[in-house]
Amino acid sequence: MKQPHCGESRVAENADSLTSGSNSFFGVSSEKKLGTRMPTRTWHSMGRVSLAVTLDLASTLFVIELGASHGTAHLVGAFIGYVLLAIRSLWAAHGSERLWPSLLTIAIFALLIRGGIVSTAIGMGIPGGFADLSGVAVGWAFIAASRRFMEKSRTDSASTSTTFMSRSALAILAVAVLLRVVYISTFPLLAQETYYWNYAEHLDIGYFDHPPLVAWLIAMGQFFLGQTEAGIRLGSFACGLITIAFIYRFALRLVGKASAVMAAALVAALPVFFVAGVLATPDASLIAAWSAALYFSHGALVMGNRAAWLGVGAAIGIGLLSKYTMALLALGLFAFVLLDRRSWRWFFRWEPYASVALAIAVFMPVIVWNYQHDWASFLFQTGDRYNEPSFGLHILLMNMLLVATPIPLLAVPLLFLNRWLHQSRPIDESEHVKSQNRLFIACMVLVPMLVFVLNALRHEPRLNWTAPIWLAMLPVAGWAILHADSLRGKTWGADFIWRKMRPLLLILFMLNAAAFYYAVLGFPGLPYPQSLARSNGWDTATRHIQDVNDGLIQTKGQAPVIVGMDKYYIASKISYYAAKLRPDKLRTPMQVTARGVVFGGNGLMFAYWANSDQFSGRTFIMVARKKEELQSSTLADYFSEVEPDIHRIPLIRDGPGANKKFIANYYYRVGYDYRPGGETP
Repeated sequence: MKQPHCGESRVAENADSLTSGSNSFFGVSSEKKLGTRMPTRTWHSMGRVSLAVTLDLASTLFVIELGASHGTAHLVGAFIGYVLLAIRSLWAAHGSERLWPSLLTIAIFALLIRGGIVSTAIGMGIPGGFADLSGVAVGWAFIAASRRFMEKSRTDSASTSTTFMSRSALAILAVAVLLRVVYISTFPLLAQETYYWNYAEHLDIGYFDHPPLVAWLIAMGQFFLGQTEAGIRLGSFACGLITIAFIYRFALRLVGKASAVMAAALVAALPVFFVAGVLATPDASLIAAWSAALYFSHGALVMGNRAAWLGVGAAIGIGLLSKYTMALLALGLFAFVLLDRRSWRWFFRWEPYASVALAIAVFMPVIVWNYQHDWASFLFQTGDRYNEPSFGLHILLMNMLLVATPIPLLAVPLLFLNRWLHQSRPIDESEHVKSQNRLFIACMVLVPMLVFVLNALRHEPRLNWTAPIWLAMLPVAGWAILHADSLRGKTWGADFIWRKMRPLLLILFMLNAAAFYYAVLGFPGLPYPQSLARSNGWDTATRHIQDVNDGLIQTKGQAPVIVGMDKYYIASKISYYAAKLRPDKLRTPMQVTARGVVFGGNGLMFAYWANSDQFSGRTFIMVARKKEELQSSTLADYFSEVEPDIHRIPLIRDGPGANKKFIANYYYRVGYDYRPGGETP
């Protein structure tokens, strides 16, 4: 009989210790026959759980009655219910201290999920008490489902750690999607998201600083869900699901079903991809298109599927409608064809050229827009956006570590090994170590990376630029995590390193989800950093500005112009929340623009939606992050009169279930009779 591997036996032992015995966490074990009388120990177990749930809910509601925020109350309730009673009951009943990390992980994710449920319920208008009850119920349901999962793992996977890890990956994938659902409507909109919302309010076939797909997706989401956070992010959420599906299908060809599930879990849970599947940015559709292009191009070039070339062209075209970075994947494909002699035949086939034509056709709206605007977007992205040359290679390396995390990075050396497992392991490696497959992945990663390295020698890179190139490494990383105990390279610790990637994935995922909880509900005793003011508190702040706006209309008889005194953050936030006030018939719509439009500089798309001449003679409400930005002597050149007083706008964490904590102060100042260009009368 085959003996389980050492890693397999540990997994089986842990799973068995969780669910063995006559009673389990929620009472009756799965081994109990219907109709048999439950023993006294089972009733005691059910009593402990009922007491834990009751104390959880009661303590949560009691802390809220004392004036605490929902975030603090649910932390207290979860601590009492999960940690002190529920987890202790499981631990005591089965006598295995090594289960503590697993139980603590389940409890933390239950808390993070219930926080999202509570904030979402409050945002939907459900009264606070019922919202809290819903959160507690879902949290305990999650714990119950986790218990059932671990019990099933005992019965089905006692002899194989690979199957258990695959099931764990599936659980991570499900939790990642659930967390996206519960936070999509309550996580505060970033300034970038409200800027792209302004795109959607001015629908076009192109824009100055990005292609148009992000605007089209936002408009589509708002068509279904209205002007809400969920409506703005619906397209990104769908792109996240598309990414998971294509990475799973791509990995299935290379590393088998179990490792493909782990690759899907990685793309769902790693911070950069988790965030991309929630926030309304061009990265969401870029990553989805990149994953689709990987799948189709591998099918065409490695598997010889001629029909897949149509998918390649469509995916690259859609990617170019998201961000111009997509061109780097096409460059990687070209490099692969040059280096792989078996692919030279495609130079003499019509399908690749049809694929190029299809990509250009899909991308044509952006070409037309640029032609109509003197190639402004192409020029901006290829050089005008950069300031003075600066060495940024060290920043690029740091960004890659932050974005990719060590998991995909550590998989890169495997691309240069002909065999990844010990010779004695009876696992077929024919597909994922096949030289053509390894060359394909290497070209998809290293060629775009080389472009970023060359660019970083003269320009400072952005944090998110390298995110899509790591998609190709996820099948390899998923395989390495599942087979860490059998990897070659024990002398340099490869097996040890990859075993540590398993808890690292959970820790990274947990920290990312905790950041969402913190941004929405807050943590007691932990203040918000001032940098959070770019995304938080603008609903209340905009109402304050609206009051100033309405007061000036009464005194001056003319609506003022609100000017965000930075590149686009302030103007974008005020524009979005001002639009949400429009249904109020007693409010006058506010006209908002950015500093670069009226005081010189780069106004990005705001400069295309308005010009300084149309504001001549108008009153300005200038909103800035710092007082110093409103104290400049040059402002007087643009107005006949500038109020001497600079007024404070406190930003308070608002939103469903928020703790109403102070974040930062912004400031505004009023100027009268604007003169474009600082002209003197």
